Amino acid sequence: MSDSLLRDDSESLTKKPALGGFCPVSIHGDDKELGLWVEGKEAFQATCDGKLYLFAGGREKSQFLAAPERYIPALGGECVVCSRDLGKEVHGSIFHAAIYRDRLFLFADAEQKVAFKQDPTSYDQVDLALAGKCVVTLLEDGKRVDGDANVMVWYHNRRYLFASTEYRQKFLATPERYVDH
Repeated sequence: MSDSLLRDDSESLTKKPALGGFCPVSIHGDDKELGLWVEGKEAFQATCDGKLYLFAGGREKSQFLAAPERYIPALGGECVVCSRDLGKEVHGSIFHAAIYRDRLFLFADAEQKVAFKQDPTSYDQVDLALAGKCVVTLLEDGKRVDGDANVMVWYHNRRYLFASTEYRQKFLATPERYVDH
């Protein structure tokens, strides 16, 4: 994760925290069940992809900073069912959440959560930009190359995978050049 997208914030809160202020590390739980919904504290905060996250304590904050991609909800917290089925970005609710394949998903309401649970594989990759292909190799080299899940960046609620760390750095230098291609 790049410093340009992940910041260890010590400034006072100036925006509404993601996940209703609950600690993403506490919520995450294990790969099948949600964890505890522990309220985060202003003293422990970080910003990732423009969203402010609060943490229960220093240990949880360190875990997040080490691997934010593990704790950020799918589609940045937007409802994946609304995105895929309706073509709309609708904020997911902390009251309608699920874990699938070790990822947190938030849904607009119970109806979308039921739709997801009936066929989760239809929705679990909605936030993957360019179907996992490296956007930099496509734009610069004209080649559709699979991105590496270990070389990933969150940008505007989407996961971008890259063929190498060099291509990730090119993207981070001017992400607007590559978005929507």
